[in-house]
Amino acid sequence: MNQGFVADRPEFDWLRKEAGGWQFGEQCILLAITAAIGVIDGQCVEIGAGNGDTLPLTIDPFYKSGNECLLFEVDPKSLGMLMVRYPQATHRGEFVPNNAKEFAPFPLLVVIDVDSIDSMILDEVLARCTPHIVMVEHFDRCHPENAEIVQKVPSWLLGEQLSDGFTIQDNAATLKAIAAEHSYTRLGTTRVNSIFVHDSLVEKVANYVPG
Repeated sequence: MNQGFVADRPEFDWLRKEAGGWQFGEQCILLAITAAIGVIDGQCVEIGAGNGDTLPLTIDPFYKSGNECLLFEVDPKSLGMLMVRYPQATHRGEFVPNNAKEFAPFPLLVVIDVDSIDSMILDEVLARCTPHIVMVEHFDRCHPENAEIVQKVPSWLLGEQLSDGFTIQDNAATLKAIAAEHSYTRLGTTRVNSIFVHDSLVEKVANYVPG
């Protein structure tokens, strides 16, 4: 299967050529979207930030460009590594709803990658702030039982490990439905991520001509 970017509409297909970097090209796609919407500065948040080494930070290019970065990582060792590698960022442990008070009203970018309750966090974050761009991990499309049917996974089942090594998460169709309720349009997907922009920015992406 195609593990790279697959656009939801032909007008978004130009992003496929912009792909590059971690994980399946999403890093450079996110940078390209900021160019299209004309906003390159603003708070960038990553929930499930990894360790900055074997699990790279998706918003690393935004940190290097001087953006304010807020990082959440539940694993203490990984969090410690992030603190060394990204000393200018704000570091937090596990994300809980109360943490949303640290979000700017209109963040530039929010990335959600916790391998479990990503869909629930998406709903919580979009109820509290209005990011320009959102990227959320969905159930791995390489899993043979992954069907694009909108059917929310029970919260108690999210994050459970399957015998074949995959982790149960809500699928891309479910994330799309949640985002739409908050006025977000999906630009496209990769093997494991769904990428959205606020409805007010859709035409900017659709009409953008890369330089």
